[in-house]
Amino acid sequence: MRYFIFMAMIALMSCKSSPQQTTEQNAVQEVVSEGKMELLSGEEFQGKMDALTENNKEFTLLDVRTPAELHADGYLENSININFNDADFAAQISHLDKDIPLFVYCRSGGRSGKSCAILSDLGFKEVYDLDGGIIQWKAEGKPVVNE
Repeated sequence: MRYFIFMAMIALMSCKSSPQQTTEQNAVQEVVSEGKMELLSGEEFQGKMDALTENNKEFTLLDVRTPAELHADGYLENSININFNDADFAAQISHLDKDIPLFVYCRSGGRSGKSCAILSDLGFKEVYDLDGGIIQWKAEGKPVVNE
């Protein structure tokens, strides 16, 4: 019985966050709040791009799929392609303008999500990720360019 009480006390004490953990969590939260990363549906993604276009604002549309995927599934008009699987992916995207909104998509959302995390770490201010990727985009009947 003493052993059970002792273990219960240890478990309860270990659940409390230390002041150092709280400070570290706050620091991480501050860094995340400096930039804006958002997962958007196809409608929201298109709507934000349309609003920027209507207001003559610049943005970058980034496709992070392989060249073979672009040819097989098509791509969004005016997008640039930087393959997430390239060894120098981070170096390539670091040359993009960090101060204008960046819209990112891939095939289904996995690589674009990882790309958005890298972009945020590199200091991009406003990053939008297409939920469900081009598969969902096409399922919603949205246009793609096919070669």
